[in-house]
Amino acid sequence: MVGISTEWRRPLGQATRPIGRATRWVNAIYRVLHGWWERERQRRELSVMRARDFGDLAVPPSLVVEELRRWPWQKPNSQWGEVAAGRRSCNAEDGSDGLTRNAP
Repeated sequence: MVGISTEWRRPLGQATRPIGRATRWVNAIYRVLHGWWERERQRRELSVMRARDFGDLAVPPSLVVEELRRWPWQKPNSQWGEVAAGRRSCNAEDGSDGLTRNAP
C-alpha cells in the first residue's frame, strides 16, 4: 500500500464549508474590534498625559483635543504621523533607540 494516502482531501471545485466561512467572519470582526480597542486604549493614555510628558516634541494641544474627541472607529489624525517622524528624527540625532526614553 505504498503511495496511497489515507488523508481525506476536498474534491477540487467544491465550495468551502459554511463553518469555515463563519470562522473567517468571526476572525475579521475580531480584528476590527481589536483595532478599535487598541485606539481607545491609546486615546485613554493620551488623555492622562501632560504637556511635559511629550518632551521635546511639538504636539499642539488642539491636536490632542481633536484626537480625544474621535470615535474608536475613526482613524488617528494624519498629523500624528508627522509627530512620530519628528520623534524618530530626534532619536536618530541623539543616538537613542525608539524603545527607551531619554533620561534627564
